[in-house]
Formats: sequence, structure tokens, C-alpha cells
Amino acid sequence: MLGPMAPITCPRCGALVADTQPVCPTCGTPTEFTAPEKSMRTKYVLIGAGALLALGVVALIVRLVQPGPQSAHTEAPQAKKAPAPEAAPKAQQAEKPAPPAEVAKAPRPAPQPAPQPVTAKHGVYFLAVYSSREGGEFLSELRPVVAQDESAMNEVMSSAASGLALRPLGLACGPERSPYYAWVSSRDSAPQSPIRVQVGAACGFATLAEAAQNAMDACRKRGGCQKDATEIQLYAADVRDGAGDAWRARPRMWCQFIAGSIVNAWQYVPEKTEFNSGCTSFL
Repeated sequence: MLGPMAPITCPRCGALVADTQPVCPTCGTPTEFTAPEKSMRTKYVLIGAGALLALGVVALIVRLVQPGPQSAHTEAPQAKKAPAPEAAPKAQQAEKPAPPAEVAKAPRPAPQPAPQPVTAKHGVYFLAVYSSREGGEFLSELRPVVAQDESAMNEVMSSAASGLALRPLGLACGPERSPYYAWVSSRDSAPQSPIRVQVGAACGFATLAEAAQNAMDACRKRGGCQKDATEIQLYAADVRDGAGDAWRARPRMWCQFIAGSIVNAWQYVPEKTEFNSGCTSFL
């Protein structure tokens, strides 16, 4: 049995009330519980709180020692953000598996054929024209013949006018060559001396300028086409243009020099003829 308890103070009037009395004898306010009940309840509350605190500490220690799936998941992004060492990419590349045999032995593309040179349907043949005068034959000009074969050249030679002789120059370019060709004639005259003519020709070049320059060089090797020549007439053409009347060539460029000065200089471009400033480079 419990011993005598201390009196309880009434919360309303402040009078002392025996712990065995259910109500205050002064104001009639009922007492909530007796002192022993209050003391026991407080004891149980403290015990329960202590037990809960102990369980919380144990759970926290277990969680720190053995992290669960949630902690591993939260730490994963931090590991991805950390910079990898420089040697890591090379190691990853070295660990890549070899490609399958089908990929390694894939067929190579067929080699492309080399570009073919520009060709033409016609060829060009040069005829030296000689005129008969007192004392013999004298070279007067150079005539190019544009045709598919030498039969046209033979036809032109057989149809020469009286007093003229046409002979092959020894230079011809067939249709398999590059299309541009040129020819030049140089005249030198002096008092009381016959006019001296020299010619030059070139064919099978990639540009008009190249053909013209090579024709001038061929003429100079024969002793003509000097800067002080009385007259120089230089022509260049494209064999793909075909021929005009009597198999004559159709020039695309013409340069005429008299005593070292340009008298005529033009070249034909599509749909028009314009001044050719490049003639000065050939003299």
C-alpha cells in the first residue's frame, strides 16, 4: 500500500485538498487525478521517451554504417560530375572491341577513271604557200586546213591557184590532241631587196595564249618574228569550231604588229568580239 500523500492544491481557489477527495470542499472543483496516478504517469512517459530516443540512436548508427539504396542513388550524380583523369579516355578506347569481320572487310569503292584530255572531232594541218616569181619560189604565207583527215589537205593542195605551190609544213595535230592551235607569218622588207617571209605554227595546246606563244617561238627559230619586223600577223583558233570555205580555219584571236607597234588586236568571245590586251605579251 501507498503511504499518505501530500495534499493537492485546488487549481481554482487554491485551497488544500486531500488527495483522496474527488472534489475541492471549498469551491467544488473536481480534482483531475490523484498524486500517485500523476507520479506513475510521469514515470511511464519518461520511460517511453527514453526508449524511443534509444531506438532512434541505434537506427541512426545502423544507417551510417550500412548505407541503403537511397544513399547510393543520391551519391551517384556526384561521382559523374567528378572530372575523370586524362588517361581514362585512352583506356576506354583501348578497351573497345574490334569491329566485326563484315565491317573490316567492306568492299572499297571502285577507282574513278582519270580525266581524259579535251579532244576535237577535227584535226589541223598546215600548208606552206609558195609563190612563183622571177628567180624561183618564195614563201608567202601559212595556211591551216581544218578537217577530219589528210584527204582535205590533199584536196586543197590540188586546187591551188596558178602560180602558187602548197606544201605540208611537217606539223599536224590530229583530233586526239588538245584543241587550240596558232599560226604566224612575219614579213621583212628592205629597199632594193625582196620581201622575206618566215612562218611558225603550233597546235595541240590547252589555251589560245599557249598556242600563240609557241607559234611565235617557232617563227623566231626560223629567223623571223623579231620585234623590228616590218609586219607580223598572228592568229589562234579552236579546232572544234570546224572550218569555213575551202577548209580554211576560223580564227578566234588576231594580233597584227607593224614595226613593233600593235595595229590590230582582238579576240572572239561568245556573241561578241573585243579588244585583246594580251597581244603585247607575244611580241
